[in-house]
Amino acid sequence: MPRPRLIHPGELQEGEVWTVPATHVELGRDQPLPESVLWSMQDSFYKEMGARSWSQAIVPNFVTSNSHIARCYASVIMAAASDWAR
Repeated sequence: MPRPRLIHPGELQEGEVWTVPATHVELGRDQPLPESVLWSMQDSFYKEMGARSWSQAIVPNFVTSNSHIARCYASVIMAAASDWAR
């Protein structure tokens, strides 16, 4: 059975949503992340999509950009500063 061709984000038509194919892909083994296939795929994705990755909600970002997580980060930073000042 031939492997399906991967569609890259830059090949999408206006309004199309990019999805990862549901096939098994070896992303690398026993190698530094910057040398892996995953790194290359992500690099290509962000070079092609740029800010559209976030503006079109392709990249889930709520988990890292909401008021709850901001308060948690602020709390950790304040605690670290307090510990450092002692």
